[in-house]
Amino acid sequence: TDLHVACLGAHGGAEGSVLVAGTGSCGYTWLQGQSRIFGAHGFPLGDKGSGAWLGLEALRAALLARDGLGPDTSLDGTISEFLGVSGLEVIEKMAGAGSSRYARLAPLVIAAAAEGDAVAAGIVTDGAGYLAALAEKMLAINPGRICLLGGLADHLKPWLAADLVARLAQPLHQPDYGAFHFARQNWSRLA
Repeated sequence: TDLHVACLGAHGGAEGSVLVAGTGSCGYTWLQGQSRIFGAHGFPLGDKGSGAWLGLEALRAALLARDGLGPDTSLDGTISEFLGVSGLEVIEKMAGAGSSRYARLAPLVIAAAAEGDAVAAGIVTDGAGYLAALAEKMLAINPGRICLLGGLADHLKPWLAADLVARLAQPLHQPDYGAFHFARQNWSRLA
């Protein structure tokens, strides 16, 4: 799978774990010839802490704020401006949208959180907490190395506990290295 080759790439073909925070989110461990997946429930049912989840939660919060049923947040105006809509047109614009469209809202959430928007900060904190819980679950089985991967990896590190960030290793290679390594290791079986 793409998770397996990403893990092989991150650890130079060796065993280890990856925590993925991109459009989706999950944890993956390759240990003693066995793989184990944590999370990966898919959007919108899961993938907490992912770009898609951040975008969905931000839109929910913005709509609640607009109705006066939730705390004020800059996300309401920011999302409407980003989507080029006004008022409740945001609902029509996002109706039936997939994970990648929601994930495009994630940078807005992270920026608003960094600027002190309490609602956005709460969303990012909640998502980072979930990713930290995934990481702790993987670390409990002693995978050796664990790497944080994905488009949101660097953006979410400041929201993770310092002791967890200290335990995260830098990926050794990109996923394409993992794909090459896997193909080379399994060439006789594939030929």
